[in-house]
Amino acid sequence: MKKPLTYAMSVVITLLLIFGCLGLAAGGILKFRAVKPQTALKLVESEQLVQKVHDNLESYYKTQENVSGISADTYADAISTEALTPIIRAYIENGFGYVNRSRNEISVHADFTELENDVTAFFVRYANENGYERDSTFDAKVKETIEAAKSNILSACDIYRFRTLSDANYLSKLRTVASWADYLLIGAVLILALLMLVLSILYRKEPAMLCYWGGTAVLVSSVLMLIPALYLQSTRWFDRFAVKEDAVFAAVTGYLYSMTGTVITAAIIGIVLAAAIYLLYGIVSHASPDRARREAKRNMRAAAEE
Repeated sequence: MKKPLTYAMSVVITLLLIFGCLGLAAGGILKFRAVKPQTALKLVESEQLVQKVHDNLESYYKTQENVSGISADTYADAISTEALTPIIRAYIENGFGYVNRSRNEISVHADFTELENDVTAFFVRYANENGYERDSTFDAKVKETIEAAKSNILSACDIYRFRTLSDANYLSKLRTVASWADYLLIGAVLILALLMLVLSILYRKEPAMLCYWGGTAVLVSSVLMLIPALYLQSTRWFDRFAVKEDAVFAAVTGYLYSMTGTVITAAIIGIVLAAAIYLLYGIVSHASPDRARREAKRNMRAAAEE
């Protein structure tokens, strides 16, 4: 601290340490939280996503009943919460699994046997009641209705719109970004280790200063994460997203707020860690030989003056 050059180098190194801490936090959150299916799967229940998908589909088929003439009750079993839950969970597991490279496809194969039976039974009953012949046209109409219902249900259950992202080539880009997590973590650790080594060489005679600058870097990086995250969380900033479907809106905003909460938690842990490092700085500086010598000299001068 006595030499201006040493102080200037310490400031520069601390700034680099701050970026290293931010990189370490970003890599950790990306690898262990952001691309993990479990993060989104927890929201299925907490945000009542299955119920929201069911309500959307139920409303849709009640509206279509006046257009197609097909009773909404025909689809009741196929869009029950029990039937939709495994499909929604499968989309989340496959989608996030594709992004983190644990899976190679996002498509979901659901069992629509009950749907096929219910739709076919409705058409057969309608044909018998109205005297229509069950010919090739009849079979084609039944098949067309079943396929349309399958597509509609699968689309509604894809609450994170993985298929849309894939068709637009965004999902492959997200997969590439997710693959950077390991490199980011390793790079951040190596950079932090190198910078701390340089600091330890600069302050080889004052080891307490290593704690001071290291604690400062951790504290500043934590505050830089905490302030914007608290703003986003407290203002419910993501609620301004314009998404028509309730399930998609709840899934996306719930996921973003979950990530914001993770950043806040990481920042708080960083602040606590910084406080512990500062405490260690106080202990080490108090017990350092240089301090003991300085105190001895002060005592000697005081004794001489007396």
